[in-house]
Amino acid sequence: MKILAIETASDICGIAYIKNGKCEGLIEKSIPRKHAEQLPLFYQKLIKKTGLKLSELDGIAISIGPGSFTGLRIGLSYGKGLAYSHGLSIIPVPTLNSLVYSYGKLEGTIRVLLHSHREIFFQQDFVCGIDGLEVLTEKQVTEWLQIKNNFEGIDSILYYGGDSFLAKLDMVKIVKIYPSSEWIGKLAEQNFADWNMDNPFELVPDYTAPFLSN
Repeated sequence: MKILAIETASDICGIAYIKNGKCEGLIEKSIPRKHAEQLPLFYQKLIKKTGLKLSELDGIAISIGPGSFTGLRIGLSYGKGLAYSHGLSIIPVPTLNSLVYSYGKLEGTIRVLLHSHREIFFQQDFVCGIDGLEVLTEKQVTEWLQIKNNFEGIDSILYYGGDSFLAKLDMVKIVKIYPSSEWIGKLAEQNFADWNMDNPFELVPDYTAPFLSN
């Protein structure tokens, strides 16, 4: 299977070519507010690096959110343009799921935190058991004050952004992870049958709105 994957849910902009479970090429960089400008250039660089052809792809994987309003919109718009031009399907990948996947094998209950702005985080809880990763809670937008006072039943925290907040905690295992188009692509391949959208005209990013503050 051949997947082109796009990650733009945070300040990191990335694009990757996944072929049969392996990352054949990856270009990504932290470029706040420059995703629209750089993503097409990253794509051209990836083509030169890997020789990928849109006509040979099985689909395009998109980090669908939650995350940056502008970043998600740019990533999905660009992915749709590529998909429509060659009749490809789109595989929307939940951003917080990909962050858990990026860390590899975990045990127990995991809270994923993705910093939004100011003291606001996107949050979701998962549990790793004998049957794999299971979702415990719905995605939500949460203020830091509420987060730091509520860790009951949480074994590990995976986070990206908001380092100054997380650095003050010592209650549970805390691990910083990074969004990447590589994880988006590999997770899309694993869940292709369930997540694949052959006709994604109405697909929109998962903004998990409204925000608590601006």
